[in-house]
Amino acid sequence: RYHFNKGNLAQAVDAFALALDINPLHSDVWFTMGCAQMRLERYEDAASTFSRCIGVNDENGEAWANLAATHSAQGKLQEARNCMVEATRRCREMWKMWESFLGICMQLRDVQGCLQAMRRLVELEQVGRLQERVLGMITQAVIGDSGGLYDHRTGRAFAGQLEEFFKYV
Repeated sequence: RYHFNKGNLAQAVDAFALALDINPLHSDVWFTMGCAQMRLERYEDAASTFSRCIGVNDENGEAWANLAATHSAQGKLQEARNCMVEATRRCREMWKMWESFLGICMQLRDVQGCLQAMRRLVELEQVGRLQERVLGMITQAVIGDSGGLYDHRTGRAFAGQLEEFFKYV
């Protein structure tokens, strides 16, 4: 951690690898090593490292979220979404998880996921984090009966869910 705290990320990764060769059951070392790899933009390595972290402790919601970030950085949005589902399951009260989930769902054109994330943000008293642009895009997708959405349904399929969301807000 000395090298990590000093900002010597490449040296930190090497030191963490040596420590993990000795004892691979320290999930916090896997986690910190993955963070260093992400900062170095070694996303493939970081994905592998966060996967190992989760293998040791699958209840680490932040590791799931960081694994999602590595997948997202590599353009693997479906994998990123799957990881964020796990992250939000484990860190239900963390608004940042839901905001990240919303961002990935927006990229995937996943209206149902967007509505779920926005509702949870409202429940967590984070209404200010909802952007008018996002609300407008989702509303337009539903009203305009847009095709090409995440689960191959058209926008109108989500009319009831959108109406419930606006009633809730």
